[in-house]
Amino acid sequence: MEILFRTKAESNQLQRETFLKLSPAKRFEKFLEMMEAFEVFPVKNRGKRKEERGERKEEREKRKDKSNFIIQIKEQCDR
Repeated sequence: MEILFRTKAESNQLQRETFLKLSPAKRFEKFLEMMEAFEVFPVKNRGKRKEERGERKEEREKRKDKSNFIIQIKEQCDR
C-alpha cells in the first residue's frame, strides 16, 4: 500500500484529470454509480410525509409525473 501526501487542490486536480480521461459513456456510467451509492447514505431529515403536508392525492400525482424520469440504456446493433 502506498500513502501519498497531497494538498486538497492537488488531489482534486488529479481526480478531475483521471475522470476526464474516461469516454463520455464511461463518465455517465460512473455518475449513475455515484448516484446509486448516495441512496444508501443516511439522511437526517427526509421531511414530512405526504399526508402530513396536507397534499391532496391529485396534487401528489401531478408532482409525481413532473419529477420522475427513466433512463433506458439500449444496446447498439451493428447494421
